[in-house]
Amino acid sequence: FVLVLCAGITIPLAMLRAQSTAASPVTTAPASRSGEQTLAEPAKTTTRIIEGKIVDADGKPIVDAEVLVLRWGPHMEFEYPIEQEIVGRAQSDAVGKFLITVAEVPGEAFQTMTVARKRDVGFGYCHVTSPPRDGKMREIVLRKTGQLEGLVVDESGQPIADAQVRADLFSADYVTDTDVLGCQALDWFAARTGKDGRFVIPGVPTEFRAEFTVKAAGRA
Repeated sequence: FVLVLCAGITIPLAMLRAQSTAASPVTTAPASRSGEQTLAEPAKTTTRIIEGKIVDADGKPIVDAEVLVLRWGPHMEFEYPIEQEIVGRAQSDAVGKFLITVAEVPGEAFQTMTVARKRDVGFGYCHVTSPPRDGKMREIVLRKTGQLEGLVVDESGQPIADAQVRADLFSADYVTDTDVLGCQALDWFAARTGKDGRFVIPGVPTEFRAEFTVKAAGRA
């Protein structure tokens, strides 16, 4: 079946790569002299505090914004779908501030991004690096968003109801820019089709382009 966007672009589903569901292999230590095998010791972790402030385009604090920390890596490769995971979450307080503690493994160079949204206000994000050199609190500005609309049909053009549609978002110049939102656990940019095969995904940042994954019962 195919995905038809409101702009008139048709994407054959055969072009969309299937998501991998293979389980991660278990790492074991070398066998002892007695022939027994033991599990390798888990890597030691440390904690990191990520804090900041959520504001609107005028710099006013946003209360009760949803804030998530996403991580992926260790090497940034634009393979589809992107393997991001949610490693922390919080809500902004009465003055727009948030604080999230995440676990880290020393020496592992993962990419980390903080994303935030509030319905009817907007969406914002920033990459998590070292604390700002000027000592000021990191600010995430929520900017107005748009929405994605489309239609999922089969090969004969008939609409497909109750199909799962998820958008992975890439910055417009993703060849030189690493801004990407492709977390399978993040349902902010997902929807199901109605009886007419149509779907709407609201709250999408306008500076990103979208690539879609579509699933429907009984269909490849």
